[in-house]
Amino acid sequence: MKISIWQKMLGFLGGLFLLSGWMMAVTYVVFTRKLSDSFGLLQGNLLVMGIILFLCIVGSYLFFAFTLRWYNSYRPKRLNKNLGMLSRSEWQLRLFSEWRFFGSITVALGLALAFLGGMTALVSLEMRSVDESAPASLMITQESYEKFAPKLQEALPYQQQTLHFKAIPAKQNVKIWGEGVNDKPEVMDMVAISDYRAFQKTNSTLPDIQLNAENSTVILSSYQRYLNDYTRYSETINLKEQKLTVQAIFPNYFGDPNLRYGTGLIVVSDKLFNETTGLSYATEVIDVEDHYENKLNQLIRENLKGEWDNPIHYELAWKNQQIIGEIVEGKTTKKTETTVYRTEYTSYQETYRNTRSSVGLVLFVVTFVTTTFIITTASMVTLRQLSEFKQKKKQYHLLRQMGIPNQTIYQEIRRENRVVFFIPAMLALIHSMLALSVIAHVARNANYGFVYLFCGLMLVVYAFFYWAACAYQKKML
Repeated sequence: MKISIWQKMLGFLGGLFLLSGWMMAVTYVVFTRKLSDSFGLLQGNLLVMGIILFLCIVGSYLFFAFTLRWYNSYRPKRLNKNLGMLSRSEWQLRLFSEWRFFGSITVALGLALAFLGGMTALVSLEMRSVDESAPASLMITQESYEKFAPKLQEALPYQQQTLHFKAIPAKQNVKIWGEGVNDKPEVMDMVAISDYRAFQKTNSTLPDIQLNAENSTVILSSYQRYLNDYTRYSETINLKEQKLTVQAIFPNYFGDPNLRYGTGLIVVSDKLFNETTGLSYATEVIDVEDHYENKLNQLIRENLKGEWDNPIHYELAWKNQQIIGEIVEGKTTKKTETTVYRTEYTSYQETYRNTRSSVGLVLFVVTFVTTTFIITTASMVTLRQLSEFKQKKKQYHLLRQMGIPNQTIYQEIRRENRVVFFIPAMLALIHSMLALSVIAHVARNANYGFVYLFCGLMLVVYAFFYWAACAYQKKML
């Protein structure tokens, strides 16, 4: 079965497609940034993902149809031992007739594990968002707490902490690749470092912060969860009175952003917090022991409505290197102003249950389908091996009559099974691992351990079916 020139060219193209797709997956951010500038952030990401998917799918089929056949066409001396030439010839013949089957198995396994990785990332981020939006048993506006406190004090013991904020006009340039630069003044929330550290004692998700100077600040940003590789913040924040130097940026685990007014939250020194003019407001943090959570949740349902209230209004502009405009509290009739409301409360148990019910069933279904698919594909490969073994029994009996030892024949059977079972599985594993690296660039801080477990499960399943096929063939020989 000699390989012609055009088949060698297609074999080279198959390897080139696979290596190009893998290289694009490893350097995913570089390509998406360039394409996002031309097509937009979403379109750029989808385009790069589509190119990687095309290269890996076409490359997988070409790999089995021509690349492996070209490799198998060589006859190294080591193949003269232990029926190596026979094994290579058998594999060459199978590739000639079954390359579509092996390519389809590889692509399907890779897509299944990649899809599971995407859903796992989504579920992981959603469950982590529970800690972000509800780091305490109850976070409630100070206005609603004053009405709710008497009933809460009568019903159960709890710990209380008050978080003081200031809504201030501020300007910081934020660049999102493919979406331009946001350089307009907006409302930011400010919290003092003393309140931050006090809240950190009960909220373990908050990182340690040490401010280097009086005008230093740390940004707590929600972009750090999803678009960290595509977002760039300027090193300074302009306030009405002064400029702040951005020292660091961390994910925002300071409670539900809907309990605050601003688009961002900054941590500053106590002195700077007291000296900065802005709209002051407070949020009450309520913590109860675990066995009181249900009772607290019942009180919340009976007494709190979850309404949006306490509006503020602003119309800000940047002129002559200064922020123009004020933040006004209360109702207004001006249609040109922007109005922002705050939600009344955030409950940990309520947030956790809603998130778990929405994503838990989806993850269960995807996990079940992926597991079934892995077992089904391994079973298909096993059945094809066993059905072909019945036709090849005469060949193995002929080898035995020629004086070939049984152990050598068994080694030949295991060698053929290894290439049939594990080459598609390993290629699919490489595809899925690189797909996970792509997903990790888009969705940061997600936990992918569950998907890695399934990658190991796939190898275990294929190893089991490989062992079962070898044992059955040895028994039937």
